[in-house]
Amino acid sequence: MTSRAIEIRASFHRTDTLLYLVLSVLLSLVLQRVTIGSGLQENFDGPETATVVAPSPGLRVLQQRIEKVDTTGHSCETIVLQTDRTTLSRILFSIPESAIIDEFLAHVRLRCDHPSARLACQIVLPSVQSQDGQPIRIFVSGSPSTTTLRWQSLAIENLPSILRSQLPALRAQYGPQMSLDGATICGLAVEIPLGISRCTVSIDDISISGLITASGPKTITQSPSMLLQQDVQNITKATTTEHAGLVRGVLEVDGKPFFPRAIEHRGEPLTALAQLGFNCIQLHEPASTTLLAEAEQAGIWIICPPPTLPDVDLTEPEKLPAFSEKWNRVLLWDMGRSLSSEDIPRLAEQVRRLRICDRRQGRPIIASADSGLREISRHLDMLVAHRAVLGTSLELANYLTWLQQRPRLARPGTPLLATLATEVDSRTAKQAALLSGTGNNGLPVDEESLLGAAFTAIAAGSRGILFRSARPLNGTDNETVTRATAVQTVNLELETISAWGASGRFTADAETSDPEVRAMVIEASRSRVVLIWRSVQGGQIMARHYRGDIPRHEQPLNILIPGIPEAHRPWEITHSTLRPLQHRRVTGGVAMTLDNFHAAAVILISNDPSAIAHVQELVRRNAPTAALLARAQAANAIARTSRLAAELPPKALGHFPVTEMITEAQQEAQYAEAMIAQDPTAAVKKLERSRAIAGQLERLFWERGVTATGSMVASPLTTSSATLSDHWRMIEALQSTNAGINLLKGGHMEEINTLSSTGWRHFVRPTDQVKGSVELSTRAPADGQRSLRIFATANNSEEAPVVIETPPIWITTPPINAAAGTLLEIVAKVRVPNPIKGSVDGLLVFDSYGGPALAERVNKTESWRRLVLYRIVPPAQPGSDGSPGEPPPLTVTFALTGLGEAQIDSVSVKPLTRGSVGPSVTQITSGNPNFPKPDEILQKNQVQAVPAMTTQPNPPEPTSAWPGMSLEWPKMLPFKAPETAPPQGPSGSTIDPFKRARGTPSKQP
Repeated sequence: MTSRAIEIRASFHRTDTLLYLVLSVLLSLVLQRVTIGSGLQENFDGPETATVVAPSPGLRVLQQRIEKVDTTGHSCETIVLQTDRTTLSRILFSIPESAIIDEFLAHVRLRCDHPSARLACQIVLPSVQSQDGQPIRIFVSGSPSTTTLRWQSLAIENLPSILRSQLPALRAQYGPQMSLDGATICGLAVEIPLGISRCTVSIDDISISGLITASGPKTITQSPSMLLQQDVQNITKATTTEHAGLVRGVLEVDGKPFFPRAIEHRGEPLTALAQLGFNCIQLHEPASTTLLAEAEQAGIWIICPPPTLPDVDLTEPEKLPAFSEKWNRVLLWDMGRSLSSEDIPRLAEQVRRLRICDRRQGRPIIASADSGLREISRHLDMLVAHRAVLGTSLELANYLTWLQQRPRLARPGTPLLATLATEVDSRTAKQAALLSGTGNNGLPVDEESLLGAAFTAIAAGSRGILFRSARPLNGTDNETVTRATAVQTVNLELETISAWGASGRFTADAETSDPEVRAMVIEASRSRVVLIWRSVQGGQIMARHYRGDIPRHEQPLNILIPGIPEAHRPWEITHSTLRPLQHRRVTGGVAMTLDNFHAAAVILISNDPSAIAHVQELVRRNAPTAALLARAQAANAIARTSRLAAELPPKALGHFPVTEMITEAQQEAQYAEAMIAQDPTAAVKKLERSRAIAGQLERLFWERGVTATGSMVASPLTTSSATLSDHWRMIEALQSTNAGINLLKGGHMEEINTLSSTGWRHFVRPTDQVKGSVELSTRAPADGQRSLRIFATANNSEEAPVVIETPPIWITTPPINAAAGTLLEIVAKVRVPNPIKGSVDGLLVFDSYGGPALAERVNKTESWRRLVLYRIVPPAQPGSDGSPGEPPPLTVTFALTGLGEAQIDSVSVKPLTRGSVGPSVTQITSGNPNFPKPDEILQKNQVQAVPAMTTQPNPPEPTSAWPGMSLEWPKMLPFKAPETAPPQGPSGSTIDPFKRARGTPSKQP
């Protein structure tokens, strides 16, 4: 009995000891807030909501509530979100901080009206700290949802494996010291990629298993939800100063409208570009770490392609890298140039990967496209409108129309960025260099033309300007210095009106007393600016004008502006201050007068003191620089004009008061120098008048040179003032030349068999809206019995397209070979009975040497016009194996760019050689100082000449760019029934400009 009692007491003792140990362990775990391998369940039965929406720029929470799922009493949490930009929304759910183990598993039931929602874990990585000294936090995502508007289960598991796969990308992002040691889970998130839209999402039944908290006690003073929310807010505040994105179509930086003034980077120091007034650079490859750091120091933003992304399955987004903070200076991602419909699948895939990898949500994506604009723009945030205008035959008024037409072809609401060149097209410069030796360092565009084109782009609604530059802007040669001065002047003007350029809208055209002056009103935030610039014929090459005498000291310009509120007051923005303008209300608006208008001006109309003070501050800050630029421009204009007056023949000068005008310009500049220190405002006015006087003479010399050859693009030497004296030497040489045999067969357009057998090609691109045809017509030929007639019409005349995206009909001559250095005369007679609709280019005639930048545009003729182009054969290019090559062949293209018809006849290509006696050059009289109209200059028959050959430089030749298309010089289809597949390109080229018209892949040679 005693023994049994002892055994019972011993048994109870062991039981008590075991129970004590168990209770001790449980108590220890409770005290340490540890639950080994525990789970967590949230059914969202309310009444309070259990999630937090992470703050994100442009994201608003419209509703967040607990609602019934069905009649059984079960509930869910429903959230309605709205965003005005592309972003990645996150709905956070707090959990105790837990170690990462293989057994961790999280589920959620979700119903969302947007695709690609996914469950994610927020991970704390203590091995690396952020700039504020806190551990880095990242999100690791599971598989995306597969349906919308239906309940489905999302899960995330295998966290250790996912993190190990992401470790290389994390080290590339945060540095080699990155490790997974001590990593923990601190929360869950439902991630939903959103565009500009509203989203409704319902969440129910979150279940988590495999929770193991870290060892050691935790002191939690706030709920996990609050900790997560504060952490996200801190991150947002830390990156706010670096944020840039689109807000309702307006590009913003630091919450303010931003107007990019970007330049192609050619190796210049970024501080030098910032001093020229640029706030962005554009690259053709991803920015290097060194350049990103330099941009940060210089305060310059970067536009560049994104880094190469790995080719992984997008169903496993965790394997894609995330861009680190080093990319914060990238303003826009550039996805390429001259895209077409065939690039859409590749573009869509790249953009999707890019939006996943770019953790700085809302960074805009841009690209330029030549066809398929509507579909391509669906994948972009901004569309680049690329078009060569300066130094071409495209008038600024037509450039304005072309820019205004782009939104009709793109996704509605897509903002535009315009491109402007700081130098004449490289093909044109190469032709000029081969003819005269001038142009090896490029040919600068006219400074007033550049400013007029910039004002045109802003008036058309462009949200930024990307300046093209093939050469560095920090050189010391005359061409580079001229370009740098021009762009700095334009940037000063653009900086003053950047707020209106970035967020303004066109409201009205203003009337002016000068028909050559254009004025347009832009409104933003209840304030207006009136952009005023000279839009004279040929202003894209030489924006000045000639009035026939020395300009008066006062050049008043009367302006009538409609729609001005009663309380608003006008101010003229001068180089140093805001000058109030006298005004009066009349029928049709408010009338005011600019006392002295030369090339461009800006008027501010506002009653907002902050807007007036903002502009005043910018003007005062830039006043010293503006005065220095005015002095440099006046000196350059006087020097150019004096040089031209000394070099040009008497027939170029005529009987005009050249000497008196140059003397007057020099005296005005001297007066300005004497007073610039005491009265800079009056000095700048005199400098502007000095430049205007010299510029009028320069315009006179250019007009007479154009009249002598019959066209602004007949000779490449008329596209820049730098080659104007060389052009007149060419005119002199034209008097002693003889034309050789015609190298082009079939140009008389008499027999279709001759055209087909000699290699003429044509292409008809029918669409659902447009049909076209090519035929030999006996109706009123220029010579012989027939001419070639091309026409394009709408399938339904009542639903004719307003804008034609790509030319529906092409005609191309066979390739023509000639010795290097041979001057060729290209002659064609054309007739366009009615204006071409849907395009500003009309009938476009261009050759493969000068390229589209030297294209002749014909929109309407009363009768047959004779076009003449002078081109020189470039030198041969050596083969890839070092063997001597052949000069490239010449082809001439006739493109009908819109709806209408055109006739072509008597096309010839002849070499010009020196002869003892030649025909007389067209004489120029001094009795007609006005610039001739197209009808006048194109009806004149021109004579031929060979200038003295000098050096034959061979600058690199860029990829050819059709105005609005991407193509080289294709061998088009022979003259027979139009086909749908073009042949192979010349010289083994694989570029196929017509691939968008077919559903089959391009043939490869």
